[in-house]
Amino acid sequence: MAASGRRIRPLMTLLFVALGAYTGYFLANEYISVLDSLSKSGTSEELTLFWVIPIVATKLTYAEKTLLSISLTVVGALLGFVIDRLTFQWATSARTKFEAMDPHDKIALFAGLVLGLVAPIDLTVNHVPGSAGFILPFPGVGPGFA
Repeated sequence: MAASGRRIRPLMTLLFVALGAYTGYFLANEYISVLDSLSKSGTSEELTLFWVIPIVATKLTYAEKTLLSISLTVVGALLGFVIDRLTFQWATSARTKFEAMDPHDKIALFAGLVLGLVAPIDLTVNHVPGSAGFILPFPGVGPGFA
């Protein structure tokens, strides 16, 4: 079974790094658009990012925008790599714990996951005004039991 972990690890790393890089690039573009809109509006009020970091509305040059985009993309990719390492370590430890579990505990875990993931969706859909909803095969759960 260790061979499957070795085969999936590079794909998982690539996925997390790509998602991190895309998130960094997206955040950089959003930040640049906020700075551009602030510099065009000419507002004189003091703005803060996360209620702590002051934002100075300045006009960024093309080189500064490019450098900011590249920097946040690289930071996002590095964070994706770190998150990948942590996630893979967690998955490995969870797998060893799952293999050591009693069969009754595995059944209870599966049933709890199914109920925990399906019941909130059903309750959300059935209690939204105007939604048709759907009926689950559980007693007392469905549109008629609101």
